Amino acid sequence: MEHIVLLIHMITLLTGLTATTLGYLLYLKYKVKAIKYYTFFVLSTNLTVLLTAISNYIFYNSSTKIEGIIDVIYYVLFEMFLILITYSFIRFSTYIIKKSFGWASRIYILIGMAVVLFGVIMTLIESARLSELVLSIYMEGAFAYVLMALFFAFVYYSIMIAKNFKFMDNLDLKRAIQTFATCFLIYIPLQAVVIGVFQNEVLIFISRNLFYLMIDVISIVFAAKYFFIDTPGIIEEIIISDYFVEKYHITVREKEIIELMLSGLSIKEIGGKIDRAFKTVNNHLYNIYRKTDVTSKMELLNLIKENSI
Repeated sequence: MEHIVLLIHMITLLTGLTATTLGYLLYLKYKVKAIKYYTFFVLSTNLTVLLTAISNYIFYNSSTKIEGIIDVIYYVLFEMFLILITYSFIRFSTYIIKKSFGWASRIYILIGMAVVLFGVIMTLIESARLSELVLSIYMEGAFAYVLMALFFAFVYYSIMIAKNFKFMDNLDLKRAIQTFATCFLIYIPLQAVVIGVFQNEVLIFISRNLFYLMIDVISIVFAAKYFFIDTPGIIEEIIISDYFVEKYHITVREKEIIELMLSGLSIKEIGGKIDRAFKTVNNHLYNIYRKTDVTSKMELLNLIKENSI
């Protein structure tokens, strides 16, 4: 069984590393903050997987003398990684729904850090009393609090994103959110059953890793699409200035097509949106590229940014 668990850890870590790398490269390419926070979120989830894999390896290959030390270190690091997951998910979500990362969110994160710190201090006091480093009930309580705080953040901000879903114009962003929502709907009941019915630590970690694996694979698919196909930024709002329109003699129809294209729509989808044939839309795009002297969507996006005054 331990070999199966280790294999699942390694597969999850490899996909997580790939998703994180692509996300970071995508951020460097488009400089969209939401991509940065999402990449941080994926990285944080995979740090928990890496920590669990290392802990399992040490547990299966070490003496009982250091188990107390390993337990304390594991809990402290795991709790800090959970706080990082919570922080990055909140930052990503607030950017998506166009809200600021206010004082309430900051205090929420700080309370989690304070709870972990309190658990560490009480564990050290308890260990000093027993002359042996042991995992205290305070550390376990801190873990439970941080875990509940993470789930609450998931639920609350998922609801906030759902409430703002109809106001999102970007089709690809909607598709991504729908896909992730499906994963959450599958994972939450499954994890609840595993924890409540089986109460098996190995099964809990396996179900968690499979959930992270789904997130990583979906992230790779979307990141690869935007990185290798040269599609413009998927989240930030692109404003086509009057200066750009006048400088390149862009018509009203061409401006509308540019906006739809930059929102992630294909030529066929743009045609359906403006009730025009595929060939007509393609001709408009040809004229846009000719006027602006660009050869790709990425070049057009950069040109719009350069002429955003």
